[in-house]
Amino acid sequence: GYAPEGLYGVREGKIILNIYANCFPLGLSEAVRSSRCVLEEGFEDYDLLDGVRDEQGRWVKEQNYRPALPECANLIALRRGRYHCVSRGEVSAYCMREATVPQLAGAVDYAQDCLAFYSQRFGSRTARHMTLFLLDEGEPWGGYCRDGLIVMGGVQERQEWYLDILGHELGHLWACGADTANFEDWLNETGAEWLSLLMLLHTGREDLFRAKIQQTLEQYKKSHGPILPTDGSRPGATHICGTVLFWMVYRDHGQDMVVALLGKLFALDRATTQNWLDAVAADPQTAPLAGWLEEAIRAEDLL
Repeated sequence: GYAPEGLYGVREGKIILNIYANCFPLGLSEAVRSSRCVLEEGFEDYDLLDGVRDEQGRWVKEQNYRPALPECANLIALRRGRYHCVSRGEVSAYCMREATVPQLAGAVDYAQDCLAFYSQRFGSRTARHMTLFLLDEGEPWGGYCRDGLIVMGGVQERQEWYLDILGHELGHLWACGADTANFEDWLNETGAEWLSLLMLLHTGREDLFRAKIQQTLEQYKKSHGPILPTDGSRPGATHICGTVLFWMVYRDHGQDMVVALLGKLFALDRATTQNWLDAVAADPQTAPLAGWLEEAIRAEDLL
């Protein structure tokens, strides 16, 4: 019963309904196990990302509850003729501005390279298909990845924006499953960030790797604290603190040790800090760091 222009998430021929757009019509939970979105009359000229056509020719998208991604009901519809798409292999990318298309093509290529590298190092986790959507200039900077759909902003900030942001968001295919509501989320964010950083090294972008590390260290000096607070809450600097901790491992023990520690994390059936520390302690390669890591996550200042 809503006209497209009457919805909060509408701008320049697109509709975005999810928690990130502050317009979230249905949250998935234990009580609400699934959602089904149908583009009804009045939306015939819109395409629904990651949707399928039903027997009546309408766009439909169904999503099921997963504890690791309780807010995964992302609905993005684009007006036909107003958007651009580049699709190669298992990755499709969309944007609204023609000027963004060259970056869109570069992002698709880089995404495929990331998926190949991450899979080679840590085993395949590729979704059935990866969909990227680029927000317009003036819209939120950053990105998020939910169930095979990545939404990213800030494309106008830097020409090679995808080298770090996209690498991080794709990393969440491996670095996921830890509780996002408390300190355990450091596992998700640190794992994804270090996959992105390893990809920079793999592709010979040591300059950007060093710049990212330097930026993170400067941020850490301004805002730091223990990864594991005494009350178990989620610190605001979770992302930064975990990245610095793994940088210290990289600095003192090398890239192979970082890869080994990430491998322990990604292999867990249940991603918790304690389970990860137990797995680290049980492996002769990583065991020498187990005690230090347990102290480091409680440290007020790692530097």
